[in-house]
Amino acid sequence: MLKKLSCFVLALFLVTLSLDVKAQNNPEAVQEIAAAYDLAIYNNGTFPPSSTIAKLNAELQTIPPSDNRYTYYEAVRDAIQTQGNAPENALVYQVYIVGTENNLSESVVKVLYDEAVTMLQ
Repeated sequence: MLKKLSCFVLALFLVTLSLDVKAQNNPEAVQEIAAAYDLAIYNNGTFPPSSTIAKLNAELQTIPPSDNRYTYYEAVRDAIQTQGNAPENALVYQVYIVGTENNLSESVVKVLYDEAVTMLQ
């Protein structure tokens, strides 16, 4: 019984993880998140991956790890580097994840996003 339960939990985790990764590159999910938080959506290619990663790395050197921006910038960078997400999608999706995981208000989420976009432009 315990083995069956463990297998079910593992399968559920893998399905959830798979859906989470797919949602990051799903234009409809990105649009829904952007609409919910009143975020501007940028076309893919607006922020080139290599320069985006370089700018995020530079900013990460100046921000304390306890700052929400650090968590957000690190998540965006990792989504671009390890999962191959477009920076424009990663910016929207990761601000949603960081906001949800840290119980941030909608206004704080919007400020995080807007500051990141301004820094990358």
